[in-house]
Amino acid sequence: MPIGRNRGAAIFAFFVVLGSACLAAGGALAAPITDYITVQPIDICSGAAGTTTGSAPINSLGQNYKTAAVGAIGPIASGVNVTRAIWNQIGLDITFLPAVQYPNAGQFLTLSVNANSNPLTSTQFQTLSDQSGISEGLPPSPAPPLNGNPSTINMFYVNTLMPVTPPGGTLYGFSWINNNGVAIAANSLSPVSGRPDTVAHELGHNLGLNHMDQFNPGSPPSNLMTAGDTRTLSSLGTVLNNLKSGAADQLNALQTGRVLDPSGFVNPIPEVDARVVAPGSSPGPFTVGFVAPGRPGEFLLKLTLAAPEGVLFESGTFAVTSGSTGVPGNVTCEALCSGSSITLDFTKGTFVNGATLGYTIAVCQQNSEGCTSGRPDLLLAGGTYTFEFETDNGSGTPVEQFQTTSQLAEAGDDIADLTASSQLPDLMIPS
Repeated sequence: MPIGRNRGAAIFAFFVVLGSACLAAGGALAAPITDYITVQPIDICSGAAGTTTGSAPINSLGQNYKTAAVGAIGPIASGVNVTRAIWNQIGLDITFLPAVQYPNAGQFLTLSVNANSNPLTSTQFQTLSDQSGISEGLPPSPAPPLNGNPSTINMFYVNTLMPVTPPGGTLYGFSWINNNGVAIAANSLSPVSGRPDTVAHELGHNLGLNHMDQFNPGSPPSNLMTAGDTRTLSSLGTVLNNLKSGAADQLNALQTGRVLDPSGFVNPIPEVDARVVAPGSSPGPFTVGFVAPGRPGEFLLKLTLAAPEGVLFESGTFAVTSGSTGVPGNVTCEALCSGSSITLDFTKGTFVNGATLGYTIAVCQQNSEGCTSGRPDLLLAGGTYTFEFETDNGSGTPVEQFQTTSQLAEAGDDIADLTASSQLPDLMIPS
């Protein structure tokens, strides 16, 4: 969750996807992913607290705040979060917090929008998103369960966005430009007729991008921030391929620079690289290095290596071989449904930029004869490293935690056989 003051204080510009607007999204993973924003999904419901009565859908699977898994927000294609895939193109990741309910709020399930103004406005959404207070960096204090951090983007899921004056049309999403607050209508999430880049497009407005301005001159149809009535459209089934091919939902260099310019929304991701090399390689076989810092005071708190299915780590074989800064001796090893994992807990504040670690642990492959020992650089392909970071204020009090997971894959160089990085997230696993 981002730390700091929301940029663009007291700017009340708004955006909506109009008429026959369309979306596209895809899954080409950019490398590296250097920054992230945090989004708080809020499910508007007519029913009482804890129920799902009258809950708006929060993803293309038709799920609500209670049934959706953490991170399963917005359009989902082949298990991939489309919004993350789109923004990963420019090195930005999206962390969706656990969805929360706004109960007894049936009056907000249909949001009225004044479509006769330029930019569009909505008095209802101004109330719902706590404007103007949150835009000035004030802690939210309305009835809706807004996130307590004004730099976490609040994303409201409603049934309908209703234009109340000409020119009318159909609305799919609505958001403040350069400010905090997004509304997503249920029609954008339909797996058949929905618009799978609506969530990504609306977030672009909160991050300071408009339809056609100095950051999007010409508004080409393939650009994510082009108005919906002229933007290239994709179905949920084609969105990932269209993104990979560059046919839709692209962002140019000017937009990238605008979004990644330091702000209250955007946070840097520390770079920690992990390698698994052939036995006998120096300093292997397992090495971890903190290569680049994130926010001031950020450190690696926990590192978890999960093996692929059928692969186990042998108990009692873990040993630190180099750079043992902050690693306690009691590394945990627990069985998982897909195999096993080891978790390295670091003493708070010790594994920081410049720190390194070398370790070894025996790995074996389950078979009919038991578990046969083998080379970790071969057996662990497809496994994952999960990096858990923490930032404090110098007093030891946690300010923020950030977790991301990366898949171990061939490094493509002559240094290591497998590599994972905190800046190469696995799109199948939410950050």
